[in-house]
Amino acid sequence: MYAFILFAIGLGVCSGASKIGEKVKLTNEDVESDDFEEVNRVANVQCNLLSNSQYWFTQKYFYLGTKEVFYYGIRYDYSFVQVETNCLITQVAAGGTTDIGTCGFHDDERTQRCNVTAIPQPNSPERLITVTVTEVGTEEY
Repeated sequence: MYAFILFAIGLGVCSGASKIGEKVKLTNEDVESDDFEEVNRVANVQCNLLSNSQYWFTQKYFYLGTKEVFYYGIRYDYSFVQVETNCLITQVAAGGTTDIGTCGFHDDERTQRCNVTAIPQPNSPERLITVTVTEVGTEEY
Protein backbone atom coordinates (compact mmCIF):
# COMPACT_ATOMS: atom_id res chain seq x y z
CA MET A 1 0.00 0.00 0.00
CA TYR A 2 2.70 2.49 1.00
CA ALA A 3 4.75 1.56 -2.04
CA PHE A 4 1.78 2.36 -4.29
CA ILE A 5 1.26 5.77 -2.63
CA LEU A 6 4.95 6.62 -3.04
CA PHE A 7 4.81 5.45 -6.66
CA ALA A 8 1.73 7.60 -7.34
CA ILE A 9 3.34 10.68 -5.77
CA GLY A 10 6.55 10.08 -7.72
CA LEU A 11 4.62 9.64 -10.94
CA GLY A 12 2.79 12.92 -10.33
CA VAL A 13 6.03 14.78 -9.70
CA CYS A 14 7.70 13.32 -12.79
CA SER A 15 4.72 14.04 -15.02
CA GLY A 16 4.65 17.73 -14.11
CA ALA A 17 1.36 17.45 -12.22
CA SER A 18 0.63 19.73 -9.29
CA LYS A 19 2.13 18.64 -6.01
CA ILE A 20 -0.22 18.19 -3.07
CA GLY A 21 -0.77 21.58 -1.44
CA GLU A 22 0.87 23.52 -4.28
CA LYS A 23 -1.13 26.50 -5.56
CA VAL A 24 -0.93 26.91 -9.35
CA LYS A 25 -2.72 28.96 -12.01
CA LEU A 26 -5.79 27.41 -13.58
CA THR A 27 -5.28 26.06 -17.09
CA ASN A 28 -7.79 25.78 -19.94
CA GLU A 29 -7.97 22.06 -19.21
CA ASP A 30 -8.92 22.81 -15.58
CA VAL A 31 -11.60 25.33 -16.58
CA GLU A 32 -13.13 22.88 -19.08
CA SER A 33 -13.24 19.95 -16.61
CA ASP A 34 -16.61 18.63 -15.41
CA ASP A 35 -15.57 19.29 -11.80
CA PHE A 36 -14.80 22.96 -12.44
CA GLU A 37 -17.89 23.46 -14.61
CA GLU A 38 -20.11 22.21 -11.76
CA VAL A 39 -18.43 24.56 -9.26
CA ASN A 40 -18.82 27.43 -11.75
CA ARG A 41 -22.51 26.66 -12.34
CA VAL A 42 -23.23 26.80 -8.59
CA ALA A 43 -21.13 29.96 -8.21
CA ASN A 44 -23.04 31.72 -11.01
CA VAL A 45 -26.34 31.04 -9.24
CA GLN A 46 -24.98 32.10 -5.84
CA CYS A 47 -23.59 35.36 -7.26
CA ASN A 48 -26.96 36.14 -8.82
CA LEU A 49 -28.72 35.54 -5.53
CA LEU A 50 -26.30 37.96 -3.82
CA SER A 51 -26.63 40.68 -6.44
CA ASN A 52 -28.70 43.74 -5.72
CA SER A 53 -30.69 43.44 -8.94
CA GLN A 54 -34.03 42.14 -10.11
CA TYR A 55 -32.35 40.93 -13.31
CA TRP A 56 -30.21 37.86 -13.94
CA PHE A 57 -26.48 38.23 -14.56
CA THR A 58 -24.76 35.89 -17.00
CA GLN A 59 -21.06 35.10 -17.05
CA LYS A 60 -19.24 37.26 -19.59
CA TYR A 61 -15.74 35.90 -19.13
CA PHE A 62 -13.37 34.20 -16.74
CA TYR A 63 -11.13 36.64 -14.89
CA LEU A 64 -8.33 34.78 -13.11
CA GLY A 65 -7.80 31.88 -10.75
CA THR A 66 -5.73 29.25 -8.99
CA LYS A 67 -6.15 25.69 -7.84
CA GLU A 68 -4.64 23.81 -4.93
CA VAL A 69 -4.59 20.01 -4.98
CA PHE A 70 -5.26 18.06 -1.78
CA TYR A 71 -5.49 14.31 -1.33
CA TYR A 72 -9.27 14.67 -0.89
CA GLY A 73 -9.98 17.10 -3.74
CA ILE A 74 -9.12 20.37 -5.46
CA ARG A 75 -9.59 23.84 -4.00
CA TYR A 76 -10.43 26.56 -6.53
CA ASP A 77 -10.00 30.31 -5.98
CA TYR A 78 -11.05 32.39 -8.97
CA SER A 79 -13.07 35.33 -10.26
CA PHE A 80 -15.26 35.98 -13.26
CA VAL A 81 -17.23 38.92 -14.62
CA GLN A 82 -21.00 38.81 -15.09
CA VAL A 83 -23.16 41.19 -17.12
CA GLU A 84 -26.81 42.02 -16.39
CA THR A 85 -29.45 40.62 -18.77
CA ASN A 86 -33.09 41.51 -19.46
CA CYS A 87 -34.35 38.28 -17.83
CA LEU A 88 -35.85 38.62 -14.38
CA ILE A 89 -33.96 36.74 -11.69
CA THR A 90 -37.24 35.22 -10.45
CA GLN A 91 -37.94 33.73 -13.90
CA VAL A 92 -34.52 32.14 -14.20
CA ALA A 93 -34.40 30.90 -10.60
CA ALA A 94 -37.86 29.34 -10.98
CA GLY A 95 -36.84 27.60 -14.21
CA GLY A 96 -39.10 29.79 -16.37
CA THR A 97 -36.23 30.74 -18.65
CA THR A 98 -34.31 27.65 -19.67
CA ASP A 99 -32.05 29.22 -22.29
CA ILE A 100 -30.12 32.11 -20.76
CA GLY A 101 -28.72 32.79 -24.24
CA THR A 102 -32.12 34.21 -25.22
CA CYS A 103 -31.82 36.96 -22.60
CA GLY A 104 -30.77 40.28 -24.06
CA PHE A 105 -28.44 42.68 -22.29
CA HIS A 106 -29.26 46.03 -20.70
CA ASP A 107 -27.98 49.08 -22.59
CA ASP A 108 -25.88 50.24 -19.62
CA GLU A 109 -24.15 46.82 -19.36
CA ARG A 110 -24.11 46.77 -15.58
CA THR A 111 -21.38 44.35 -14.54
CA GLN A 112 -20.24 42.62 -11.40
CA ARG A 113 -17.23 40.55 -10.44
CA CYS A 114 -17.90 37.27 -8.68
CA ASN A 115 -15.08 35.99 -6.45
CA VAL A 116 -15.29 32.26 -5.74
CA THR A 117 -13.65 29.93 -3.24
CA ALA A 118 -14.52 26.24 -3.56
CA ILE A 119 -13.07 24.07 -0.79
CA PRO A 120 -13.24 20.27 -0.90
CA GLN A 121 -14.40 18.57 2.28
CA PRO A 122 -12.44 15.60 3.64
CA ASN A 123 -14.42 12.35 3.66
CA SER A 124 -17.26 13.91 1.68
CA PRO A 125 -18.08 14.42 -1.99
CA GLU A 126 -19.52 17.83 -1.06
CA ARG A 127 -17.62 21.07 -1.51
CA LEU A 128 -18.00 24.34 0.38
CA ILE A 129 -18.52 27.10 -2.20
CA THR A 130 -18.44 30.71 -1.01
CA VAL A 131 -18.83 33.77 -3.21
CA THR A 132 -18.60 37.53 -2.88
CA VAL A 133 -19.94 40.01 -5.41
CA THR A 134 -18.50 43.40 -6.30
CA GLU A 135 -20.19 45.76 -8.73
CA VAL A 136 -17.65 47.07 -11.23
CA GLY A 137 -17.57 49.52 -14.10
CA THR A 138 -16.52 48.40 -17.57
CA GLU A 139 -13.13 50.11 -17.20
CA GLU A 140 -12.26 48.10 -14.08
CA TYR A 141 -12.00 44.63 -15.63
